[in-house]
Amino acid sequence: DLKEELLIFFHTGIKKGRTRHNNSECARCLRDNHNMRTTGDALAIVERNYFRHSRQKNCACGSCREDRGRGCISPYLCQEEAVKFLDGLAEKWDPRRKINQPYAELTKEEIDVNQAAIDEDEPVTFDPEITAHKLSEVFRVF
Repeated sequence: DLKEELLIFFHTGIKKGRTRHNNSECARCLRDNHNMRTTGDALAIVERNYFRHSRQKNCACGSCREDRGRGCISPYLCQEEAVKFLDGLAEKWDPRRKINQPYAELTKEEIDVNQAAIDEDEPVTFDPEITAHKLSEVFRVF
């Protein structure tokens, strides 16, 4: 999913009026100890199984112990910071939001015309569906 492959730090889809917190202590820990780089990484941190988790520095749950083993001193704060990063994204960029038809879609005829144009190296009609491809499939370098 394209939304999960975009870099989370300095994301261009941040909500208007939100301040960035890319250099906070937790943000540095998320980068350095949790290897959080993309919105997908943030989502994985947020959705981890925190069985028997407590919101304390010395939480004994498996996920927090694993995080402390990587050098994190406050795993629960880092998880909350990852939530803040995702909460700061506009809805269309938030990977937690699965919107089926957020934008116009190409019709079957437009898709067929585009395929013919691709085969003949002609211009194509822009496909506004942002969630249909992997990040590597949506950029072209000339």
